[in-house]
Amino acid sequence: MTGYRTLRERFADQEVTPGMLRRLHRAGPATLITAGLNQNTINLTRARSLAPDNRATVTLYGHGDLTHDLDFYDHDWGQIADALTEQTWDCIDSWAHRAMRTGALIRALRGDMGVYGMDLHRRPAYARTEASLTTVTDTYTFREDPRITFTTCAVQYVSTRGRALLTMYDRGQSVGAWSMPLTPTALHDPVRQAPLRARAHLDLRP
Repeated sequence: MTGYRTLRERFADQEVTPGMLRRLHRAGPATLITAGLNQNTINLTRARSLAPDNRATVTLYGHGDLTHDLDFYDHDWGQIADALTEQTWDCIDSWAHRAMRTGALIRALRGDMGVYGMDLHRRPAYARTEASLTTVTDTYTFREDPRITFTTCAVQYVSTRGRALLTMYDRGQSVGAWSMPLTPTALHDPVRQAPLRARAHLDLRP
């Protein structure tokens, strides 16, 4: 009888290559490297093609992560690929566990961001609050102009209640932030208004 295999074991023959990173770079903002848990494969994926409720795909890396790492590693594509492969092997079980446990309200927020023209751009970041709740920080690129990016830092208290902070950035500098409740019926006004605020900001600071 075959025993349980961890994701690290299932992905042991999968690597991120310099060629994959170069394709990610060419594909541009809102492109991700993902792990398909049903196929045990690592793929390049457009953020818009990911359904918010898809729990069988884990984001490993994004175009925004690569932009950061190219500076950090002095454009050494091989070193970035090796570091990401090692990190994936070490962390994929934890990343998948956290992705599976991400609440419905946070997933709905991701869906709303996509509807209003903001696409996932980096791997989610997770942290713990003093009350032992998990915060999920997602980074998005503005579809109309990648100079503008957004983050949402969200926490879900219970199945029907949470809170999020939406922050807008221009070339990495924070230019505004708006808090919002998360409920099953919330309209997420800051999300709906975000494209308007981004356009107004770009008009004033071309």
